[in-house]
Amino acid sequence: MLTPPACLLEATPKDYFGYLIRFVLFLVFVGSPLAYWYARSRTTKWPVIEATIHKGAYGGFNHRMGQVLRAFLGYDFVLNGQRYVGTFGLLGSDETCRKLYESLPNQKIQIRYNPADPSATYLVDFKDSRFLDAVATQEPFFLANVPMFDLADTMK
Repeated sequence: MLTPPACLLEATPKDYFGYLIRFVLFLVFVGSPLAYWYARSRTTKWPVIEATIHKGAYGGFNHRMGQVLRAFLGYDFVLNGQRYVGTFGLLGSDETCRKLYESLPNQKIQIRYNPADPSATYLVDFKDSRFLDAVATQEPFFLANVPMFDLADTMK
């Protein structure tokens, strides 16, 4: 018969609370990125369509890992007469992100969309040469604190 380790036999409720906190932190910092990676890896067979980039929000925004300078951009595309939108963030230096925030709007970008639900989209190339040394992301972990912006206002 297996017996639990001595540290668990002598554990107090306070110890169990510590184990629970560690487990939750593990899920947040490891589980969330893994879930995003898995979801994104399933999109490789989705159809590709061209979208138009629009300005979103810009600035240094608070995040669980501290303040990160970044630009948030939106994009839209029309499929079967219906308009769909998506967003992505650029993380990098203030200078690079500001430059991209000003230069990328109205340019075209390739995205993948879910044929069963075209509102689910991902960028085709997160390392697009136009992004310079900035990193593009659509990971919810990074986009959680995006200031609200109405993409419809930027498309006028």
